[in-house]
Amino acid sequence: IPFEKRLEYIFHIYGSFDKTNLVNSIMKIQKRLGGQETKNAVNYLLESNLQGCFNILLHYYDKLYKNALEKREDLETLLTKIPVASIDPKHFATLVRNHQKRLSENPMS
Repeated sequence: IPFEKRLEYIFHIYGSFDKTNLVNSIMKIQKRLGGQETKNAVNYLLESNLQGCFNILLHYYDKLYKNALEKREDLETLLTKIPVASIDPKHFATLVRNHQKRLSENPMS
């Protein structure tokens, strides 16, 4: 899912959360996020620039996820990439079901 679509989705999900709870959550990852990025994320949040705050956090989590994937052995056999243009759970579920169906019909592909 493109970064901007995921950022928009996160904004809509977490945008109404209590700022104090969000700040506390950011502070829990401060050591790994880094001092400057933590300061920027918290400042954006306190200034009600949720897009700026979540942009920093999504980049952090994307990097964390990518690094974890790169450490996996036989990643290509474990990971299936299914490109999607937007976050639509029903559409995504259909894509996954179709992929699984193709695999069960032709397990060598």
